[in-house]
Amino acid sequence: MNLQGDVCVPILGANLEVIGAVNFNFLIITPFSHPNMEINSQQTYWKKLSSTMVFGHRGLGKNFLENKSLQLGENTVSSFIAAANLGAHYVEFDVQLTKDHVPVIYHDFLVSETGIDAPVHTLTLEQFLHINNESQPRSGKESPDKNGDNTNGNGVKEPGTRQRSLSVDLAKGVKNNLDERMKYTLNFKKKGYKANTRGNFVQAPFATLEELFKKIPENVGFNIEMKYPMLLESEKEDMDTYAIELNSFCDTVLNKVYDLTRNRHIIFSSFNPDICLCLSFKQPSIPILFLTDAGSEEVSDIRASSLQEAIRFASRWNLLGIVSNAEPFVNSPRLVKVVKQTGLICVSYGVQNNDPTLVQVSYSILN
Repeated sequence: MNLQGDVCVPILGANLEVIGAVNFNFLIITPFSHPNMEINSQQTYWKKLSSTMVFGHRGLGKNFLENKSLQLGENTVSSFIAAANLGAHYVEFDVQLTKDHVPVIYHDFLVSETGIDAPVHTLTLEQFLHINNESQPRSGKESPDKNGDNTNGNGVKEPGTRQRSLSVDLAKGVKNNLDERMKYTLNFKKKGYKANTRGNFVQAPFATLEELFKKIPENVGFNIEMKYPMLLESEKEDMDTYAIELNSFCDTVLNKVYDLTRNRHIIFSSFNPDICLCLSFKQPSIPILFLTDAGSEEVSDIRASSLQEAIRFASRWNLLGIVSNAEPFVNSPRLVKVVKQTGLICVSYGVQNNDPTLVQVSYSILN
């Protein structure tokens, strides 16, 4: 599907000369159905969001190289479980589709671990999972026994290096090899590191959406961010301006969610306004939050250009609420009330939420 999403129609005069043009933006939404799609008393759980709740962003938090403590790899099963153990009501993660239409958990549009700027939708599931497994350390020729000794071919024990030393050396080697492979990729050149990589963070395997449903306790809610590029995003990432067809993308994820949800609380969210509209029209039972950078990032879509436009868009299409960069709320806390007075749920994200003082200010306004 082309991400342009518009058509230009020429206006012809009486002599068939072009006297102008009209641009139309269009969005085609096809119906969706699933036997488990229904509304009942259990499906009003989102009303609890009117009180303050804690969401685990990408699990136990976004990976930062500057962080002084060792972090679990973001968007991994171990990170989600750790967040749940620390009291998170929901965990938030990013969902994209592989080439063979399997929902997987990955934040960036480009998989730098391949050594090239490969979009997730150009890799099969097998290829996607293998990339991460490649960066796991390999074992030596033979592991030492409990005393740190190896046995040679004649059955004679010889002094060997300790297993921990071997694993540390291997980890350093893997990190250096991976950094070397990624050094010319777009994201690595911008940031100088990659989330969930050995040597910088506690690396864990990539995961699928189905795996999360099976491994994360059912009492932990899911905030599923639908990661689908807008036109300007694809241009910034030097990606081709096409992606998996919008309806196919949404239907694939919805089918997986309704197959596996049972009693788990689910919320959808997306920075892409068309994804929010598509999900809203396709199903009535799972609430949708519109994500916004609140003007901190350049966008070409007016609906995503500011906090004010985000409020207008969410209100007009009866979305549950908005999720905004915390910065405008920190700078002007009364904006929280502005959002809530329109009947929308107000959620924030960002590094400011790691500051207890700033969190307390937001909490006092919300309550």
